[in-house]
Amino acid sequence: MFEHSGILSGKGCDFYFPKLVPIWQTFEHSNKINISAAIRSEFGKREVQSKIKPNMNVAVAVGSRGIANLKVIVRSVVTEIQKLGARAFIIPAMGSHGGASAEGQMNILASYGITEEQVGASVRSSMDTVVVGHLDNGLPIHFDKHAFESDAVIVVNRIKSHTGFNGQIEAVYKK
Repeated sequence: MFEHSGILSGKGCDFYFPKLVPIWQTFEHSNKINISAAIRSEFGKREVQSKIKPNMNVAVAVGSRGIANLKVIVRSVVTEIQKLGARAFIIPAMGSHGGASAEGQMNILASYGITEEQVGASVRSSMDTVVVGHLDNGLPIHFDKHAFESDAVIVVNRIKSHTGFNGQIEAVYKK
């Protein structure tokens, strides 16, 4: 058995906490990537340019999952959309983060520097959705209304499993 630093009891079971020792690891820094140049290169591809046309309204969906250099990425994406003659705007892509409210989600984006002044595109936050279909079990599939009404959507996001759930559904919204 291992040494323990404490015990948590309840509901018919005891859990012993092992002694913990803090450790630090230093990673070597890799060559820095020129984010703007990489995004410019992607937008220069025929496949992208064939999809984004002048006068289109393009929603840029921005998440809250901890992306390094998020403001630079979003600003670069917005710039490239505008270079193609389209109009970019930002929408939050974060589910229940920010208290599942439009204002809360705008505040999260602002805390990352994602504001009209910083990235050159307006932020449209709303909890309004459009039902775009249903799963086999009848559960409706919701899509952000601003994104649905746009001509295209570009997602700047990170996908990771939810830290608080371990089931087939990785996020739950409760009123």
